[in-house]
Amino acid sequence: MTVKRKVLRGVIALYALAAVVAWAMALCGAMGWFGADGLAGIWAILLAMPWSWAMSWVSGPPVVGLTIVAAGMAVNVAVLVRVAR
Repeated sequence: MTVKRKVLRGVIALYALAAVVAWAMALCGAMGWFGADGLAGIWAILLAMPWSWAMSWVSGPPVVGLTIVAAGMAVNVAVLVRVAR
């Protein structure tokens, strides 16, 4: 395995870890587990770009938006893995 491939895998792992942490923070903020924070999901929305723009067309409870953000982050990880091959 080349150094370039190891670095790419490290970047993908860091992105995936950041996505999980951001999604957990958004979930905690949306459900009010540690107090209601309206900006708790901003990192999750940014990490799910460009797929999180679909949230502007969907209305409903916060769980719907969180599901779209989680799917967007999963798609971004899949794209990064595919590009790294």
